Amino acid sequence: NTQYGTLWVGKTTNPDTDDVYFDFTSDATGWSPSLHGGMSASTMVVPGTYTVTELATDGWQLTDVTCDVPDAVVDLTAGTVTVDAGAGDYVKCEFTNEQVVEPPLGAIGDYVWHDKNKNGIQDAGEPGIEGVRVNVYRTGNGVLATPPIVAPQGTLVATARTDSTGHYLIEDVPAGQYVVEFTGLPAGFRWTKRLVGDRALDSDADLTTGQSPVMVIPAGFVDLTCDAGAYLVQQDVLPDTGADLETPFAAGLVLLLTGATLLGVARRREST
Repeated sequence: NTQYGTLWVGKTTNPDTDDVYFDFTSDATGWSPSLHGGMSASTMVVPGTYTVTELATDGWQLTDVTCDVPDAVVDLTAGTVTVDAGAGDYVKCEFTNEQVVEPPLGAIGDYVWHDKNKNGIQDAGEPGIEGVRVNVYRTGNGVLATPPIVAPQGTLVATARTDSTGHYLIEDVPAGQYVVEFTGLPAGFRWTKRLVGDRALDSDADLTTGQSPVMVIPAGFVDLTCDAGAYLVQQDVLPDTGADLETPFAAGLVLLLTGATLLGVARRREST
């Protein structure tokens, strides 16, 4: 019918699929086709300017719109194409979508332990500490920050607590740069010495902030080396070894003997 124009829309997908439908809207009266890969649809329109919009579909990205008229206006971000359809025109536009392949996710985890000998290394027999809070912050814009990083400089993306064995695991971590913050130690504990040399066994927690150095996590990488050691503050006052107690013990013994001597002198005076 030479009094009308025709709009035609086709759908191409990469990879080819016939079980995913893509929905369209348009300002052509009553025309909102739904197409899978390899399908097409058309409608007759009165002469004028028309816009066809492909609605977003999860897992797919609109990568190209090709029309057989030179004046088509394409906006891939909005998913639209605007064309003029005159009387007798047959305007064809092909929408191409590619499947979005999400990069694999990684993980961050390890151990918070009681560093009894305060050497900064996980030694055999040193137990885990339960209930320590672990916060994971992503640093902004992928820019490598200078540690220690204060929490507001990053975005909190995950949190966990250590289990009964002192272990924790943060899963589904996208590629990026992260800082792990350990906080909420039991009363009487403080962080042990940091980064003494063994990446898998030493403590990563800053003595003041409890934060790790910046960690770079590639896509799909699992880093199970971010750990933290802590020791009882009382150990600084009352060391565990007998040798460390010799001096205070000797001083106490002297005071005790001195007191006994003075008491004996006083009693002899009273008797006389």
